[in-house]
Amino acid sequence: MRTSSEECLAAYTTRNMDRKKYHQEWYIKNRERQRLLNDAYRCRVKQLVISHYGGRCQECGETEMEFLSLDHIEGSGNQHRLEVCGRKNACQGIYRWAVKNNFPPIFQCLCMSCNIDTFYTRRRSLVPLNVERPATRRERHKLASIKNREKLRRETMEAYGGKCSCCNEQKITKLTLDHVNGGGASHRNKISETGGGGGHKTYQWAKKNGYPDTFRCLCMNCNMSAHTGGGVCVHQRPQKSSITLDTGICSTRSPTTVANASVK
Repeated sequence: MRTSSEECLAAYTTRNMDRKKYHQEWYIKNRERQRLLNDAYRCRVKQLVISHYGGRCQECGETEMEFLSLDHIEGSGNQHRLEVCGRKNACQGIYRWAVKNNFPPIFQCLCMSCNIDTFYTRRRSLVPLNVERPATRRERHKLASIKNREKLRRETMEAYGGKCSCCNEQKITKLTLDHVNGGGASHRNKISETGGGGGHKTYQWAKKNGYPDTFRCLCMNCNMSAHTGGGVCVHQRPQKSSITLDTGICSTRSPTTVANASVK
């Protein structure tokens, strides 16, 4: 015979199981609407943070919200994101961290293209590139590695036109390869199984395979905008719309799509 405490525990467990089942069923029915609401929240947080840091790229003056991002002024962005968010590419986590910590002055607002250009500038400053033979073996190895990577990058970009196929940006350090038909992540994972993925390995793979037409040259701004816009950069969309605090809708989402995502 059950005691009163056992009966209470059984009833509590049953209620929790019913509540969990209800939430699971609700989420399955309203998955699209919840995804759009999450996108809207992330967009509002990003605009709040970017607006606080000037609302424009500190290098080139770009104001399109899709292109803008936070840059760690002193570098070490990967290490900071890893400490705060648990992974190196957690941009949304950094935006929330900046809000929680009252917008610390360790960030600046840069567009994606100027951000990666700043990264390469900082990397080149790690070794004296103007010295024919650095003093230490470690510096010589860094110098050789940087020069080889820059040479491969330049050859690859020139093979695909040497400029962004969307906005005609020509600075090599702002350009990158884009998978025309998508699937970039799966392709990089496939390359990583044979020795490591990432940009450098992708350039090596493209050169080894005769620069296939599955790639195109885009600047980092257009690449990231196309990624979030279903393969279409904001430059190529019929009507531009920025993120607003009133609706919180990214320009990659249509307001009518959110309106039609009703609760079931």
